Amino acid sequence: MPIVAKDAEPAGPGLVAAELGGAAPADMAVPEDPRLGMYGKWTTRPIVGAMGTLGPRRLWMSEVRDLVEGAPLTPFVRAAVAADFASPFANAGDQGLGYINSDVTLYLHRLPVKEWIGFEVVNHHATDGIAIGECFLYDQQGPIGSSTVAALAQRKPMTPVAPPR
Repeated sequence: MPIVAKDAEPAGPGLVAAELGGAAPADMAVPEDPRLGMYGKWTTRPIVGAMGTLGPRRLWMSEVRDLVEGAPLTPFVRAAVAADFASPFANAGDQGLGYINSDVTLYLHRLPVKEWIGFEVVNHHATDGIAIGECFLYDQQGPIGSSTVAALAQRKPMTPVAPPR
């Protein structure tokens, strides 16, 4: 089940939260494992699955740092900074993160309206040290676009992230 229907038009605040049992991202439980937010680089709220697991993965993510100190993130910059998260989220598996991000492409059909961006892994394939992945991106009003990534094998994979308890 996607975060929100793929053909849905923005219907106002709360559409996505309502489909997730009524909880807005900020009201969801904070994950206990700090690796889910890459040790403080992001705030995350898992929905389905977890980083470093196989199968469907969905979560909310919010940036916690300024890109330029003292300059608030614009909606476009928030989406662009978040798009990089698609690489570890789509390409980490049960053996850890064995790839380094080499390219990211962000497609937006509209800008996000709030600070939380939803990620849904929809594609991951890897052969001979080259991986590709894709995440659909959402905000609390519905779909906003996608992030497509390419990655190259690294010699020492990052430690697998334990699923949340």
